[in-house]
Amino acid sequence: MSISKFKISQALVALDLSDTDDKVLEYIDFLNHEIRIDSIYFMHVVEKANFFTNLFSRDITSLQSQFVLNEDIIKHFIDGVESKLGNLEDINVEYEVREGKTLHEIIDQIAEHHAELVILGKKPNRESSGLLGNSLARRSPSSLLFVPHTAKKQLRVMLVPVDFSENAGLALQRAISINDARKKPAKIICLHVYDMPDLSYYKINKNFEQLKEIIEGDMREAFDNFLEKYIPNLKDIVEKQVVERTRLSTAGHIQSLAEEWGADLLIVGAKGHTSLERLLLGSVTEKLIQLNENIPTLIVR
Repeated sequence: MSISKFKISQALVALDLSDTDDKVLEYIDFLNHEIRIDSIYFMHVVEKANFFTNLFSRDITSLQSQFVLNEDIIKHFIDGVESKLGNLEDINVEYEVREGKTLHEIIDQIAEHHAELVILGKKPNRESSGLLGNSLARRSPSSLLFVPHTAKKQLRVMLVPVDFSENAGLALQRAISINDARKKPAKIICLHVYDMPDLSYYKINKNFEQLKEIIEGDMREAFDNFLEKYIPNLKDIVEKQVVERTRLSTAGHIQSLAEEWGADLLIVGAKGHTSLERLLLGSVTEKLIQLNENIPTLIVR
């Protein structure tokens, strides 16, 4: 099986003109030196103002035409982007400020620009409900990259949580293709977190350690079959980890291990063939998006 080098033909970057944008742009500048990016569409959405709020507002600026308002925002928008990014000569760049509901506008522009990757900032949970990120993760037909405010501009370790599904296989292939596009490949850790069954429900003549050994043996066999199916000629270049969940949720366990192992990028598979499948994102993936405040996370469609 041949896995092509990863490149980004069309990226859509959603900025909100907050401090989080700086980190997103710094990370894009880092990516641009690591991975080929052909085209970037930068967008900002001005939430559509309520007519009656404007009508009774004492602030005369609220009654300005949307054209004048957007003209000022666009200048600030473009200046902010270009001050953080390096050489953009080889990249097709577009800027646009739109009015409307942020989620709907982003979804519309994904389709219009045929964006294969959406990049947006991830604020600390104390500053944001995370509703936009979770809603996008459910509804976007494209892959998403969440860049938290503490993201580091490095890629030495990629962590790919797997449940041996097709979605996990695609995520692992994406990790391999990212490495193939870089001069210095990162370490890839492939992680499967499992739950031990409650022994009180089973009548077996095995103690806990014996049962654990049997289960982990089965998991390792399933792991080998998974790697043989999705990266048959590249199995030896990934580190396999089979870990029993002993604390937190599965997502919390993944997040804890990602920080412990120094992961610079989490790559997670998600359902995504139909609109209904995208809405059923998966509880582990959704919880991981909510919990993770430190490590860039790529949700692969």
